[in-house]
Amino acid sequence: ARREAEERAAAAELALRQAETKVSSEEAERHAVEERLQQEHELVESEKKKFEDDLMTEREIQNMLLESEQAARLEAEQKAAELEAKVERERNKVESKLKQELEQQRLRMLAEQEKELERLQKESAESSTKREEEARVALEEETRKAHEAEQAALQALDLER
Repeated sequence: ARREAEERAAAAELALRQAETKVSSEEAERHAVEERLQQEHELVESEKKKFEDDLMTEREIQNMLLESEQAARLEAEQKAAELEAKVERERNKVESKLKQELEQQRLRMLAEQEKELERLQKESAESSTKREEEARVALEEETRKAHEAEQAALQALDLER
């Protein structure tokens, strides 16, 4: 049972490590989104230069930059929120599975302990019954011997008389 428990614990640890690896990859994906945001920001800066070169007004350039940055930031925040939710769901699944496996293991161990207790009680009852039978037989033998000794003593007295 211990070895089985250790194997289950090792499997649960492996599942947890896999979930952590998955979280790490999702964090890398989040980092990639942030890099893309940086690249888009740089692209916006490049476009700003072009527009300024084309004699666009400073206000028009700023409005376009602000809209682009807001859209990119919003997209990055949404992606980050989705990733966080996904990580939390995976973590909850792993924790739930671990709890379920531990509860099943605990129930199995309790059942095994109960069977062992029943076996020990049965052995104890059988042993107790056997000892009682041996004691009864010994008592009967002692009683018989005492009775025979008494009879012999009475016969000896009768012979003496």
